[in-house]
Amino acid sequence: MAVLERAREFLWTQARLLDKRIFQCRFEGGPAADVVAALRAYRNDDGGFGHALEADLRAPGSQPIHVEIALQCLLEAGVHDAELTAGACAFLASVANEDGAVPPSLPGAADYPCAAHWAMLEWALAPALNPTASIAAHLHALGVTHPWLDRATEWSLGRIAEDSLPSAHTVRAALLLCENRPALRERVLDQLAAADWFTTETPVTRYALTPLHMAPTPESPARSYFADDLIERHLDDLIARQQDDGGWPVLWEAPGPAAVCEWRGRWTLDALLTLRAYGRI
Repeated sequence: MAVLERAREFLWTQARLLDKRIFQCRFEGGPAADVVAALRAYRNDDGGFGHALEADLRAPGSQPIHVEIALQCLLEAGVHDAELTAGACAFLASVANEDGAVPPSLPGAADYPCAAHWAMLEWALAPALNPTASIAAHLHALGVTHPWLDRATEWSLGRIAEDSLPSAHTVRAALLLCENRPALRERVLDQLAAADWFTTETPVTRYALTPLHMAPTPESPARSYFADDLIERHLDDLIARQQDDGGWPVLWEAPGPAAVCEWRGRWTLDALLTLRAYGRI
């Protein structure tokens, strides 16, 4: 059975509704409105998103990291829901610093089950480029305007221009915001090789971001940074990591079987989107 057929069977068997609807939208002509409807189940009255939308953080309350994922889902479906984005901006403004920066999570998140890296909440409570820059980038891509977004963008660009970026997750967040800013983009990419949680090695046997996370499509502005043979090697490895049940594995300890299942659905969807973008399926 082909890669896509096996993955489709896995998604319909095990993935959460949201990821199945994104799969339908992107691969089977399903309506984007179905993605929005599934996404609304994760929305709270404050306009933010919660309820384990980031599956390692099981708290029901709204968290900036969940907003980032919600906006990514809208982009994947190719739809802008003005009510959802306006509510998200209002929530972000309510929890941001005066300069617009937001942390990945808020106090109280660790009162609920979470992965071990979230339980060490000192890093997660600090306003940072990850996720401020990536949230801002997603909102700009959706055509959103908001006073908070102006502040967050200015703060993020200032930090990208001046600060070191020690983590691959921060590099990826910065890249999203700098796609149309070549000078800043080069500064960001120059720091990638030394960043924590980044690997160019194959096979990938531990959790890390790879060149495909930085350039998920051939049109990605960062694609030219990576040699053709490196990209092809990682595409080969990505296909090789598909498991017998059709899904892709998670390479960290998630907080329980439900989180493992939810992440495997999401990572399977990510793998399919990347493989199709590069013409492998």
